Amino acid sequence: HCVTGVQTCALPIFASGSTTYFGSQNGYVWRSAADSDIMSLTNSGALSSSGRLFVSTGVSTGDASIDVGQGRTNSGYAFIDFVGDTTYNDYGLRLIRGNGGANTYSQLVHRGTGTLDIVTIEAGDVRILTSNSEKVRVTSGGNVGIGRTDPTASLDVHRGFVASGLYEAKALAITTDNGSSTWTLGQIVGYVGAGSSNSTTGFPGGLMFKTKLPDSNAGESGVTTSMVIDANGNVGIATTAPSQKLDVQGPVAIGPDTVYAYSA
Repeated sequence: HCVTGVQTCALPIFASGSTTYFGSQNGYVWRSAADSDIMSLTNSGALSSSGRLFVSTGVSTGDASIDVGQGRTNSGYAFIDFVGDTTYNDYGLRLIRGNGGANTYSQLVHRGTGTLDIVTIEAGDVRILTSNSEKVRVTSGGNVGIGRTDPTASLDVHRGFVASGLYEAKALAITTDNGSSTWTLGQIVGYVGAGSSNSTTGFPGGLMFKTKLPDSNAGESGVTTSMVIDANGNVGIATTAPSQKLDVQGPVAIGPDTVYAYSA
């Protein structure tokens, strides 16, 4: 019984139910009672199936896995391709590990203009980890936490404050670049402190607004604090320790006039 493309002239090995197993010098093929190929395995290790393929079906304990590239002796690509249309007939979705050695990239590659969705059917959170530590979480309720595993706001940004200076916590940065260097234009920073002494008793919260100085270097080195709002609601301009509702250290322009304040 000859099966084209898999073996030159295959001989039946044995039958089980409605499936017959054939083998030859070029590999093996599983055929249904309707005389159509169900699955084939070539001598080069290529496995193909015309239907569903199960791994460790019915196993109650132990691991069930598919290893791609196991036992390599040199670096190379390892990937799984998914084809669901006739346009992208090589792959529409690819899970790939690069060929650059131990520290190469890994990617989930999506083709076409449809959406790439990350879906939890039940009320499960979505997490992003780096260095095996959680950095971002999207809860089932829609809150996003950066540096926090239990965000209570739509966007909850958290970091333990630095116990020096103004006890800064997490910052929102606005940056730009010219193609070769990147500058931080400004930051909104949370900090712990209040009043002219910036007391941390009771962990009062405030906001700092930082801006980049003219002609400062790239990066964050030229960013300086321009205004603060402390826990008491005091606003400080050119001061980080406001003692009044509006504390301006320097002249103030009101219309065409400039007002100077002097201490008595």
